[in-house]
Amino acid sequence: MDTDIHKAKILIVDDHGPNVLLLNKLLKMNGFHNIVETVDVREVFSLYHREQPDLILLDLKMPYMDGFDILEQFSLYEREPYTPIIVITSHDEIPNRDKAYMFGVQDFIAKPFDVKDVIHRIQNALKETSNQT
Repeated sequence: MDTDIHKAKILIVDDHGPNVLLLNKLLKMNGFHNIVETVDVREVFSLYHREQPDLILLDLKMPYMDGFDILEQFSLYEREPYTPIIVITSHDEIPNRDKAYMFGVQDFIAKPFDVKDVIHRIQNALKETSNQT
């Protein structure tokens, strides 16, 4: 099972380049090499349709369209097969968590985060999704 989840394609969406680089590096150090990333939130939906990721890591506060706008758009149509979304943000207020969960996110991780915790949560989300298929 672990080998299968490490083949998963992960889309990172964060307008802050250093955060994208950090997440990319952490994922690669933990066996995930199929990574798509963007710092331009306007590319999210075209990347999603073109790349068909198995998991999305999403920041909340970004220019042009924030993470909630993206979550709202995703909630308007079926993501078949189901694509889990994990929010990773420094905006850890309870209303943000509640709103994100209302939009159906798989998990909510506050920055700064513990690397092992993030990797475990990603692995769990991918395992849970693969068990549903």
